[in-house]
Amino acid sequence: MIGRRLLHYEVMEKLGEGGMAVVYKARDTRLHRFVALKVLPTERSGDDVRRARFLREARAAAALNHPHIVTVHDIASDEGLDFIVMEHLDGQPLSHAVGERGLPIVEAVRIAIQVADALAAAHAAGVVHRDLKPANVMICGDGRAKVLDFGLATLVGGDGTDPPERLTRDGTVMGTAFYMSPEQSIGRIADARSDVYSLGVMLYEMLAGALPFRSRSAAEHFHLLNSGIPIPLRSVRPAVPEALEKVVARAMARRPEDRFAGMREVEQDLRRVAGDVAGGGGEAAEDERWTALSLDRDAPTQDRTPPGHEPFGRGGPSRPPAPGTERASIAVLPFASLSGEPDDGYIAAGIASEITVALGGVPDLRVASELASFRFRGPEVDVAQTARTLRVRYVLTGNLRRAGERIRVLASLTDAETSAQVWSKAYDRQLKDLFAVQEEIAQAIVGATGGQIIRDNAERAHRSSPEHLDAWGLLHRAYHFWNHAFSPDGLEQALDQVRRAVALDPSYAAAHAFQGLYLIERVIHLLTPHVEEERAEAEAAADRAVQLAPRDPSVLENAGLVWYHCSHHERSVGALRRAVAIAPFHLPAWGYLALSLGVGGDDAEAAEARRILDRLIETTPDHPSFPYWLYFKGAVAERQGHPDEAAESAGRTIELQPHFFLAMVMVANALGAQGRIEEARAAWQRVQAIHPVFTAESYAREIGLQAGRSDRAEPHLAGLRAAGILA
Repeated sequence: MIGRRLLHYEVMEKLGEGGMAVVYKARDTRLHRFVALKVLPTERSGDDVRRARFLREARAAAALNHPHIVTVHDIASDEGLDFIVMEHLDGQPLSHAVGERGLPIVEAVRIAIQVADALAAAHAAGVVHRDLKPANVMICGDGRAKVLDFGLATLVGGDGTDPPERLTRDGTVMGTAFYMSPEQSIGRIADARSDVYSLGVMLYEMLAGALPFRSRSAAEHFHLLNSGIPIPLRSVRPAVPEALEKVVARAMARRPEDRFAGMREVEQDLRRVAGDVAGGGGEAAEDERWTALSLDRDAPTQDRTPPGHEPFGRGGPSRPPAPGTERASIAVLPFASLSGEPDDGYIAAGIASEITVALGGVPDLRVASELASFRFRGPEVDVAQTARTLRVRYVLTGNLRRAGERIRVLASLTDAETSAQVWSKAYDRQLKDLFAVQEEIAQAIVGATGGQIIRDNAERAHRSSPEHLDAWGLLHRAYHFWNHAFSPDGLEQALDQVRRAVALDPSYAAAHAFQGLYLIERVIHLLTPHVEEERAEAEAAADRAVQLAPRDPSVLENAGLVWYHCSHHERSVGALRRAVAIAPFHLPAWGYLALSLGVGGDDAEAAEARRILDRLIETTPDHPSFPYWLYFKGAVAERQGHPDEAAESAGRTIELQPHFFLAMVMVANALGAQGRIEEARAAWQRVQAIHPVFTAESYAREIGLQAGRSDRAEPHLAGLRAAGILA
């Protein structure tokens, strides 16, 4: 199969083989992306039951739209082979990571929460997995768990597929022996509670490093399963909290009626014990090695996780702390061609497909699969109904028009819940290189869309009473106070909101990261009399956040900025480079990376910073971080000896954020460097009018920490010295 083409998919390498199919990595030559092809071998295609089960897997997975379930792009046949086209996941199966000692307790709980969330969504859609096991859970490079292999799934709701009894009759044992429920082992039809049992076994194994029954064969295991007693979890691993042991035991109850009624209950109980797990000291000794590696200051840019755990974060990406609270979800509908040329329809479809793929790089955003979204096409599509069907809040639509060698693409983002158009923009391009144009437009749209959703979430949270918000909502409310209209009072309110979030969910890594961010902002803006104490508190919060979730791009973004202000240049750049590698469309992290490179780096890094900022400013002027990107560009201009450009960039920042007095400091320095002494002093007076206790000496201390060296700090201070503002 290697080197062979199935339709427009070029097979590159074999990834694995199961009892029913072989999985290959392939390149989609049409959309220029990697995919996974699950191929049913020719000798099995003639088996009607195997083929029906294979196709049912595709239908079951394609019916689900969830960030922790593998995305199915297509079902196809070519040259007598049936195959499923799925997203290609960069990671490894959970089964490869669970060693003899198990996983860190925090990590095991977080993975279980993600899997429970995924299966709850599947059950709500009428799909029971029936073969849940570590080999069927992939852990991606960013720490997300993805549930795979719905080959044995039962479709308990009617959708036009064969009813389950045609493929699996009562009395047939299906599944993997060591993870199946007692009722499965005697051939009864499994319901959602069987998946609950399997998750309980998985969680037991993640915590204990071994299965709950010690058997030497499947026959012995079946006997123990139906008559024996599992080895108590805490007798194997005493550090496991009692509340967590009770969750595992209830999930693994022998009788279905004694288990949790559904997977959502499992998730809720796991979230309730997650805070105790993260805050308790029971596993402090065994995890001391983890903490030392996560916070190793001598090797800041390396991934220092222990052997055998390489693709994991301690907690994976931050998620809302309660079920049903994820507000950021989007579907990209097929873009319409208005030109009448058949080829233009392919161009429009290619742009929409590129956008769908790229949106997967935006943190905290759930994206409906292309296969699900592209069913809704045509001018009469009801956006609100489509959103309800796909279970998303936002819908991105667009059209394409061509005139000669120019194309014009119009994209619009709609909040389907309110029927309000959140954002709309047109992009005009020369059609020289089709694929380059598709990618360029997709990137611009994704950058703008991500920014608008950030702003929209923050504004909705701001309009809500904080008493009614969970930790996720409190973080977005805090973002509104900090970003929307920057002021000392807004920063105080932001810090208050994020402290509430930490108290509400102590294991929520993003809450700790934002607490560190807002504390360090208080320090550098001289809004606290306890400068060094709060700097240390900010650094501790950033360290804790990275300890909890070292692969969460939002956590890395904020920790990188805190470390930048604490004079840890290499750690800062390392964290921010990792953030943008994990989430290439997380634009705020790109901005902070440019700031760290431009102020604290060498000349080559400063040049790289300018390129990053020029692209951000040019392509995404409607992003909520835009005013700060202008300010960062001014800082790079100061560093490179261009005070006129620094004054212009800082002036544009002030137009957008009138109370951002650090931009006024930059203006004063730039004017002083140009010899415009009186204008520089007048600019400084405006700084003092906004913040009377702010001093040039305190500013010089902070710039010294950020730059790391006096020669790199001096361009940010020379104009203030020339104007007599700084001695």
